[in-house]
Amino acid sequence: MYQERREKLLATLPEYSITILMSGKAAYNIGVERHPFDVDRSFFYYTGLDNENLVLMFVKTARMNQTILLIEPFDPVQAKWVGGKILADEAREISGIKDVRYVDSLKDTIAMYSNHYGTLNQFTLCGELSKQEY
Repeated sequence: MYQERREKLLATLPEYSITILMSGKAAYNIGVERHPFDVDRSFFYYTGLDNENLVLMFVKTARMNQTILLIEPFDPVQAKWVGGKILADEAREISGIKDVRYVDSLKDTIAMYSNHYGTLNQFTLCGELSKQEY
């Protein structure tokens, strides 16, 4: 289901384009109190994932379409105290996306594709950047 949705979106994107969707981040109140997290609905529609601080990246060229999911690294100490982040295998299973990387490689991944293919026809970023930690 999610794979079909991503394929339909990729079919509408122009060649030599990068499209990025962000899942979002929970807002903080004064201090460290967090509001409940609501995933970006478009992100959920294409992945089935409702975790915060994830990125979905579509790369389309004349010869290939690629979908990349970027997740936060799992920290066992953090998991013990505040809950763990999604694991790569779990993200693959739910979303059906095989290419799973870590969010700290987002800038390098964008740079690699944009440098490798030269001029991009379109770069689209969807999500509220003020709530992201990249």
